[in-house]
Amino acid sequence: MENIGSLLKQGNADEEVMSHLRALAGHSETPDYDTTMEGIVNKVVESIEQDVEEKIRVAHKQAQAAVDATMAAVRASTTEAVTQKGIADGNDNTWYDCIAEEKHQRKLVEESEAAVAQAEADQIQPCNDQAAAKTYTFAPINIAPFSCNIEAQECDAALATFESQDASRVLHDLQVDYFTKNTVFYNSKAVCDAAKMAVSTAQLAMYNQQSKWSVQKATCVTHHETRKLAMCEFGRDLQNKCEKVSDHQAQLTLVNGVGNQFSHADRMAEWKTTAHTKCMLRNIVAGVTLDAAASLACDANVNYNDDVGLLNTYDSEYATLTTGTQFTCSETTIGFKGDQWTWPLVDEPTSEQYTVEAYTPAVTLTAGIDAFEFCGATPTCEGSGGGAPCVFPFNFIGVNHVSCTTVGHLSGRPWCATATVAGAYTGAFGYCDCGIDAGPPKIGK
Repeated sequence: MENIGSLLKQGNADEEVMSHLRALAGHSETPDYDTTMEGIVNKVVESIEQDVEEKIRVAHKQAQAAVDATMAAVRASTTEAVTQKGIADGNDNTWYDCIAEEKHQRKLVEESEAAVAQAEADQIQPCNDQAAAKTYTFAPINIAPFSCNIEAQECDAALATFESQDASRVLHDLQVDYFTKNTVFYNSKAVCDAAKMAVSTAQLAMYNQQSKWSVQKATCVTHHETRKLAMCEFGRDLQNKCEKVSDHQAQLTLVNGVGNQFSHADRMAEWKTTAHTKCMLRNIVAGVTLDAAASLACDANVNYNDDVGLLNTYDSEYATLTTGTQFTCSETTIGFKGDQWTWPLVDEPTSEQYTVEAYTPAVTLTAGIDAFEFCGATPTCEGSGGGAPCVFPFNFIGVNHVSCTTVGHLSGRPWCATATVAGAYTGAFGYCDCGIDAGPPKIGK
């Protein structure tokens, strides 16, 4: 009984363990105490295991479940963010390649415009030559004045001589000269007509090329809107991932702290106290002296990880999920392709004005705020929407659109709904190109 008193004086057990020790000490007044001591100790140990240790095991499982849950959220949100990043990268590349083709088509427009200008210049001289050759005038030369003596009746003979000689020569000269000038005219006309045809052909090619560029530009506007939506969706997924990372870090702070229900250190200390007490009680039954050596021996046999379980905090996996392409949640900028096209705020920029610049937009990781500056509403121009921003998605003729479309408008310009009823297009719309689609950020913005 003195040994039990020694345990009570140590006071290093939690309250429930101490209460069991006090109950055991109270049995000293019980008849046949010495004969029932082993049974009583075993019952106390059993009670400690059921009342104290089981609670520690339950708390351990609860802590593990809490860490499992936050880690599962980090894992799932990372997968979503990485997947959406891949989609955003793909859409960024599609838009980038589209603009590269748009620039190429613009270059072809410029070449076709230059071809028209050259054809028009080449038309000037032959058509001037035709105009100069269209009027014909013949002025006979070296013809002596006709004269005769009527009184002497010499005129008939002179007239016959003139007709047979001078008039015939003049007619011959006229015919030769006319043939020459006629040939010159029709040759000039043929060259002029060919030059005019060359101008028409060049103009048709220019109009076709301008149409191709316009179609390409409209296609790129649609790709840009899809690109923007994918980037913004990735931004939201990244914000969600970082929120889950924050939750996991907060949970680990509790697990690694003290004085809270998830404290791993507290549970280990409680388990050590409980196991130490059980060991010392068994020493009492065995008649072992409760000295420092016995206490150290009891402590040496305590193994929380074997007895209760190893708490898995997923440190290695967490480190992998918060590095590199998995995102650290300390990012201030995000690189997609890494480059973007820019050009001036004009309707028809030159091909040389399409330039490439480095592009890593700033990112905001706080949920509830646009992740990127360009994630605001898409503005519109003209149309019937009064400049109101796009409303996505919108249903037009049975098809849901999540970006600007050219369907249903003969102009070929990309447009979107600016108002919907239950998601359906109501007739209010605006154009998305608005003279330019440089993408975020725009030159001049």
